[in-house]
Amino acid sequence: MIIRVLIFALIIPITLFAVDRPSLKHEVYLEGTDYELHIFKIYGKEPGKKGLIVGGIQGDEPGGYLSADLYVDAWLEKGDLIIIPRANFKSIILFNRGIDGDMNRRFIDNKTKHEMDQVVDIIQKLMSEVDFFLHLHDGSGFYSPVYVDKLRNPYRWGQSIIVDAEKYICNNKEIDLGKIAKEVIKETNKKIKEKNFHFEYLNTDTDNPTTRYKDMRKTATYYALKNYCIPSFGLETSKNLPDDKTKILHKTYLINEFFKIFDIKPELPPIKLPIPELKSIKVLIDDKPIEIKNGYIFNVKKGVKLKIEEINSNYKRGLSCDILGFNGLNDKGLDYVVQKDTEIKCRKDHKIIGSIKLHVADEPEDLEENGYFEISVNGTIMKIYNNQKLNVKINDNIVLLNFNGDSNIPINLRGFVPTNIKSNDGDDRNINIIANNKYFMKKYALENGNTYEIIAGTLDNIKGRILLSIDK
Repeated sequence: MIIRVLIFALIIPITLFAVDRPSLKHEVYLEGTDYELHIFKIYGKEPGKKGLIVGGIQGDEPGGYLSADLYVDAWLEKGDLIIIPRANFKSIILFNRGIDGDMNRRFIDNKTKHEMDQVVDIIQKLMSEVDFFLHLHDGSGFYSPVYVDKLRNPYRWGQSIIVDAEKYICNNKEIDLGKIAKEVIKETNKKIKEKNFHFEYLNTDTDNPTTRYKDMRKTATYYALKNYCIPSFGLETSKNLPDDKTKILHKTYLINEFFKIFDIKPELPPIKLPIPELKSIKVLIDDKPIEIKNGYIFNVKKGVKLKIEEINSNYKRGLSCDILGFNGLNDKGLDYVVQKDTEIKCRKDHKIIGSIKLHVADEPEDLEENGYFEISVNGTIMKIYNNQKLNVKINDNIVLLNFNGDSNIPINLRGFVPTNIKSNDGDDRNINIIANNKYFMKKYALENGNTYEIIAGTLDNIKGRILLSIDK
């Protein structure tokens, strides 16, 4: 298991550690595998109840993982959240309920271990840290306690809040699941004009020996309720709603009402769903950093080592790239030795957003022939090839050294005006530059407002060009 951060918090109660407030902690588990797992821990300005929100445990339910995504970027006035937008990344990529079986039926003891159970184990441990649990789903049709038609009946799940009992007694306390769920439904339905889309209450009475929902004893909500005595709810929007935006809107209505009950006070997130697109990928080819634009056919020599380092998209989460014929579905960060022509397909969740073809050629791309910049970043000299992008962090120290090793070619960072000089001739070489927007002229900013152009030569005779991107 590959983990980017220490996992003591999964073993020792989080209350033993001081946390910065407000703050966001991002943890990555199983990195570079098909079951890569991203966990976001949000600490509010004031301490309070802590909730766990999980989406995407079944891969064909975008209303769950896209709704969870919104809250990752939220700030909390009070309370804490642990958010897992995409519990089952492999199934999301393939838009399949459960490509290796239903992950939401793996919350049982004494099971034969499967690769996806590493995710289940992590979720189970996180349950021990929280005060309530919201499990986000999309269900078929529209649940109704009475039969109306084939889409609206007691055998459907959509537009419902699911509980495992009306009231549940554990650790000498009574949890009134029914009262909480019904209050959320009442307040949510006030916001939904279309009555056919109103939510219903579904009690599966999971512990009852005669229940027809015996399979629910294997689910995450039941496990959390039974083993950790925390209020747990399944939030089901319908797969038959008009579009994903409606699913997300209805899901946020529900989540926000639960927040009121558990006294979580967020700065509420807006719903924005731009069309996902791939801009480029940053790769290492024999340890040389190269940015390849979407749709490009890139010539490489047989036997070179290639590693996908970064996926540049208009989204931050749910991204993967698959080198066809190699490993699994999520090949970012893995060493690949090129032996034949292939293609890199990149996805946002299950949607393909771009591709790059790798062509084995006797004469591969001669990057140095196209020109290169030598630039010092925090004292480390880097070679950035023409038409590539240099990504730095805010307040990094940058020094532009030369283009193609030629000391006679000026280099200009457009929008940067050096201080303490008598005249600005446009040559910014050998000047200590702080990577911060406040030192640049706003009108020269490109793309997201944090990108600037670096040119070698003059505006009348440009010999090379790269982009500087400042990551805040």
